[in-house]
Amino acid sequence: MNVFFEKLHKLSVFAQANPVMCYVSTPKEANTIELINEILARNKKVAVPKVGSGFSMDFYLISDLCELSTGKYGLQEPMGKSDTLYTIPCERSPQNPQLIIVPGVEFDVNKNRKGHGCGYYDRYFHRYGAHNFYKIGLAKDCQIKDAIEVRPHDVAMDLIITESGRII
Repeated sequence: MNVFFEKLHKLSVFAQANPVMCYVSTPKEANTIELINEILARNKKVAVPKVGSGFSMDFYLISDLCELSTGKYGLQEPMGKSDTLYTIPCERSPQNPQLIIVPGVEFDVNKNRKGHGCGYYDRYFHRYGAHNFYKIGLAKDCQIKDAIEVRPHDVAMDLIITESGRII
């Protein structure tokens, strides 16, 4: 079993989540390929991001990783006529948050996140209200720092899981 899935499936927010919003990893990020397959194998839906114009990002439901192809910035994104946009339900609230698994270049012990520098996720959270999401960062152990620089628009994570299974 994937170490990230092993930790995630024990969380109540995961049990309630359907779909699970999750990035598709690049080699520089914590690997989500096995994680996505584990989630799909549990008959849960998965929504993955697709970058649009003007630094926008939306999430689309997939039922298999073969529905992805190389898109903007060389990222694996849902492509084709089967794209089903996932619209954040209105009933999301801090008491009923939407689970989202977020990529990062670095994280710190205060749950801050440094992304790739384009601000896609921070803008997404501000668009829908960061408090309406339960934000989990996945990290390689070497990506955890004591402290990283934080800007006013940066959105912190609610939880960070490392590849060795450490929870921050």
